[in-house]
Amino acid sequence: MAKEMLITDLKASAQTAALDGFVKFYLQKFRDGELDVIVQIDAAGHVADINQWLYDNQPLSLEEQAAGLLSLRRENLIALLTTLGATFNASGVPTQSWQEWYNAAVAKIPQGR
Repeated sequence: MAKEMLITDLKASAQTAALDGFVKFYLQKFRDGELDVIVQIDAAGHVADINQWLYDNQPLSLEEQAAGLLSLRRENLIALLTTLGATFNASGVPTQSWQEWYNAAVAKIPQGR
């Protein structure tokens, strides 16, 4: 069984791979308006910082937005992934797909009152 690591435990190249995969997932959820689960977990405001940059740079293409986030919001992304408790293998591949993580997080939300 491969060792599960946090983003902060990864070597630089694996960290870049992990961030790249997360940014693709994040941008899709941002465009679909489905960041509520992530916002609820993030008490430090990293999502707000990331989203503000995205709102300020709406005219950019998806690829340009991804590159901008990786360059200019890297610290926010790393802190957010740490807060989410996301784990990765040594190559930076998440131990659970982002969609699986998202579905599990949604399933944990209490329903009703």
